[in-house]
Amino acid sequence: MKHMVAIVGLSMSPVFVYGQNCDVIKAENKKLKAEIAFLKGSTTTASSAGFSGIYAPQIQTSNDIDFELQSAIGDKKTQLVTVVIKFTNKAANKEGFITPIENFSSSEGEEFALKGGFGGYRTLATDAPLRGTYVFGDVLPKITTIKMLRVPFEFKQANYKRHQVEFRDVTINWK
Repeated sequence: MKHMVAIVGLSMSPVFVYGQNCDVIKAENKKLKAEIAFLKGSTTTASSAGFSGIYAPQIQTSNDIDFELQSAIGDKKTQLVTVVIKFTNKAANKEGFITPIENFSSSEGEEFALKGGFGGYRTLATDAPLRGTYVFGDVLPKITTIKMLRVPFEFKQANYKRHQVEFRDVTINWK
């Protein structure tokens, strides 16, 4: 009986060791995905993923809505920065969805006003993404980072109460 307990104990020890390594493997997998996104040319930092210097889309979630900042592209000639955010609702349809973005701030402390983009009240259907494009003006190419972009939003089912997500340290890809 003692030998049987020892054999069972020894045979289960690899399971325990491998179970502890699962978290390490998951962290490595997350890092590799961020590196792949960087190699594909993504334009936003993955500071929310905890990997400084590696680029990947930033994703924030609030009220069952995923906000994925997909790109920030600057045009040197027109001095415009175009930011693209994808909204994906994971719950019941949200009527009257609106995102009244006003500006973004740079790492130099300047604020740049929204010139135009995704506006008006929309229905954000379940698992049917909407892509919003926001254009900011009078941005010189010396501005390389969006230090903070606040994305306020509201919708009918929340009695139009204002909510907000923030994206930080977004690299502007100048062309």
